[in-house]
Amino acid sequence: MFSLFGIRSAEAAEIALTFGDVEALHDILSPDVPIVDVLQKYIPSKPSQESSDGVSMCAFEEVQVTTGNQPIIKWACDTGKCIDGTPLFLTSSEGDIVVVASHSGFVACICVHDGVARWKTRLPCRFEASPEFCGKLIAVGGYNGCVYFLSINTGTVEWSFTTDDVVKAACAGDEFGFCYVSSYDGNLYKLNPKEDGIMRWICSGNVPIFSSVTRHGGM
Repeated sequence: MFSLFGIRSAEAAEIALTFGDVEALHDILSPDVPIVDVLQKYIPSKPSQESSDGVSMCAFEEVQVTTGNQPIIKWACDTGKCIDGTPLFLTSSEGDIVVVASHSGFVACICVHDGVARWKTRLPCRFEASPEFCGKLIAVGGYNGCVYFLSINTGTVEWSFTTDDVVKAACAGDEFGFCYVSSYDGNLYKLNPKEDGIMRWICSGNVPIFSSVTRHGGM
């Protein structure tokens, strides 16, 4: 079952395209279909053979793997569980950093040069959204419906804003420091991080909002 390894819709779609069969998407996302069954169904194989103990085996076609140009892992930082969102890359006076948010509830700020964590903050929810930089604070929405705003220097939660449902999409910031939050509650919020999270306006819809906001000009 691919879901046990954190495979979700986007990753499942990529795997299905690799198989060359969009019908594979359903099997990949199903919690009841073992991985081996998916591989046997969608990867061309040679006729079945029997092992020495009489068990039927499927002989898959050989795949050439190149090892000469593989990337080298310089360092790793353990956040306890998987990370769905894209790391936030920032350049500071003390060097380049990345900020990540994990299913474990950890938000971590890590030095790119050596992998040392400047800070780790544990929050009471699961994160699937990418962290974003809004009004000099790190903004990230959680599965508990809260959007947390953390200090870039210390990881301290400066304030939080609660929506009525899950926030899975990344927040969006503008050149004035405002933060835009889309929630499963069907609302789009405009917040002012400079004023302790005061809501400037709310735009209500009729369906959950899964995607992040894209700004264009004054819209």
